[in-house]
Amino acid sequence: MHRGLFAPRTRRQVLFDVSAEVRAGECLAVIGASGSGKTTLTRIMLGLDTADSGEILYRGSAVERGSAGMRALRAESSIVFQDPYGSLDPRWTVERSVSEPLWLRRKALGYAFDEVAGKTVQALARVGLDLRMFLNRYPCDLSGGQAQRVAIARAIVNEPKVILADEPMSAIDVAARVQILETLQSILAGEGVDGERPALIIVSHDLGVVRHVADRILVLNEGRAIETGPTERVLDAPESDYTRRLIEAASL
Repeated sequence: MHRGLFAPRTRRQVLFDVSAEVRAGECLAVIGASGSGKTTLTRIMLGLDTADSGEILYRGSAVERGSAGMRALRAESSIVFQDPYGSLDPRWTVERSVSEPLWLRRKALGYAFDEVAGKTVQALARVGLDLRMFLNRYPCDLSGGQAQRVAIARAIVNEPKVILADEPMSAIDVAARVQILETLQSILAGEGVDGERPALIIVSHDLGVVRHVADRILVLNEGRAIETGPTERVLDAPESDYTRRLIEAASL
C-alpha cells in the first residue's frame, strides 16, 4: 500500500538519553559519524528544535516554547553554518550582511546608527578582514575562506553568549582553514558581553581542528553519547572502541 502525499510522517527517535553542557568561555566539540545525531543535538541545545522528553536549561531557565529562557537563548546565540555562500544573501554587501543582526535588534540593544556601523567594523576586524577591501564586496567576490570569515563576523557582531559552528571548515580549502581556526581561537580568547567570554559549540569531522579549539569532546554514535571528557584525554586515550575507530579513520 502506498502512503498518500499528505500522510503523516513516521517519527523516529534520533537521540537516546543524551546529556550535554557547555560553559561560558569554553568550547565543546560534538563529534561522530554522519547520522550520529550531532546536528539534532546541537539544534535542540540552541532551541531550534524541541525534544520529546528531557529538559533544556539556559542560565538556569527552562528553554520551552514562549518561555523567558527561550527568548534569552534566541537573543544571545548565533550560528555559523557549513556553507558560507548558502548563508550569505548574494544581493547584500559584506557590510549589510554583517550589520543585519544589529539592525534587527538595534532598538532593543539601544544602539545609535553610528554604533551599528562601529560594531560592524569591529567584527570584521576581529576576523582579520581589511575593511577597505571588503566592506562593499558581495559574496560572489569572496573566496570560500573569506566568505566564512564574513559569516563568522555576522555571528559575533551582536556579541552572543553562545555560538554554534556547524562544520565551519568542511566547505573551504586547507589554507583557509588555518585562518578560520585562528579566528575561532581569537573569539574564545576575547571578552564578550560584561567581560564574559562566549561559549562555543563546534560540530566537526576534523579532529585536528577539534584538538586545537575544543576544551571538551562529546562523542555520539547512533544517537547515544559514547563518551565525553577533556579533549586531550578523549583523543589520546579514548575509552571506547568507537572513538578509537573515529580517530583512526581521521588519521588515514
